[in-house]
Amino acid sequence: MRGPPSLNDVETPALLVDGPTLVRNIAGMAERVRSAGVALWPHCKTHKTPEIAALQREHGATGLTVATLREAEVFAAAGHSDLLVVYPPVGRARLDRLTELARTARVRVVLDSEAALVGLDEACRD
Repeated sequence: MRGPPSLNDVETPALLVDGPTLVRNIAGMAERVRSAGVALWPHCKTHKTPEIAALQREHGATGLTVATLREAEVFAAAGHSDLLVVYPPVGRARLDRLTELARTARVRVVLDSEAALVGLDEACRD
């Protein structure tokens, strides 16, 4: 598929990605963390793209970090099954969605309060 003749012809908003540079950057970061002996959990909040996340996993990312439960659901639906949610879900409806998601994906959640822990504990017990 050919792109538009010039950038002036690109309908906005649009995301333009230089594929080789993207892969080179992902591979470079993966090598840095591998040589440091740490696990890589790239945050998907910038690209929000399951295909880019797949490249990150192919290059050694242990799992994926997402901001919200909704992002976790999107990435899980695309086949990504090891997720870290950094904004804790609040409220019974979101906690129920989280426990449902945990049936098909490995989900870790960052909690910022005892109340969040209690809510999550109650949802998991039900």
